[in-house]
Amino acid sequence: MRARLGVSPSFGWPILLCLLRRALACHILIHMKSNKLITFTLIFLTAIAGTLIGCHDKTKELGVIESYKQPILIDVPESINANDHFSVQITTFGNPCYECGPTEVIQKSDLAVEIIPYDYFTHGKDCPSVAKYMVHSATLSFSVLGTATVSFRGISEPSGN
Repeated sequence: MRARLGVSPSFGWPILLCLLRRALACHILIHMKSNKLITFTLIFLTAIAGTLIGCHDKTKELGVIESYKQPILIDVPESINANDHFSVQITTFGNPCYECGPTEVIQKSDLAVEIIPYDYFTHGKDCPSVAKYMVHSATLSFSVLGTATVSFRGISEPSGN
């Protein structure tokens, strides 16, 4: 006779899957494979612990720079002198599940750079529908005289482009 384990629909499946993945990564299941009762007990206890302390994976995502027709918020000086260091800023949008991530600067040419803001999204967490603004900064310098171009790459919501 085999017993079936019933799990209610409200049980945190993302948490269980996250914990199982971590357990596999730590080789807990591989070492305990011969004793199924111990393996089941470890999985069950790990799932309970994960429910109590939380299991949240973070992913790095391209930042949302335009949200529901709100203007793109950037701060770039109108003019600078050659070899002067200056700061540019761009604001990304999210909710409390997002954290400000790194800002990448790609030098396209002597007078052109591209700024790419990234944010971290936390999976498996309940997030209220509250707007969160994250300011990304980069310090730039152009050594050549001329008209420079600073471009930004990001996501426009709700279209996702």
